[in-house]
Amino acid sequence: MWVKNVLHDMFITLSDLPKIWCDNTSTIAMAANPVMHAKTKHVDLDIHFVREKVLGHALQVAYVPSNCQVADLFTKPLTAPVFYKFRQQLNVVSHSSLEEEKKQGEC
Repeated sequence: MWVKNVLHDMFITLSDLPKIWCDNTSTIAMAANPVMHAKTKHVDLDIHFVREKVLGHALQVAYVPSNCQVADLFTKPLTAPVFYKFRQQLNVVSHSSLEEEKKQGEC
């Protein structure tokens, strides 16, 4: 929502609603259905904020399978193959590969 407001201040309009990608279907259901929170023992303040924005059509929450959740690179321990896959998808390179490219004159 912060980025949306900054873009609005710069007179840039978004063609689509901002979308939050989530790999937890229960969380998506809670964001979309205001009755669902009664079934949970503890609901954080942030879910109320997200639900308010979803119901007000200011935000979308969409499902992404866990094996495609690239943000896990920054938040979870991953196996080496998954780590390298996500790192490549984000176009992040290691320092040693940059040094190697410099030696070969590719940079």
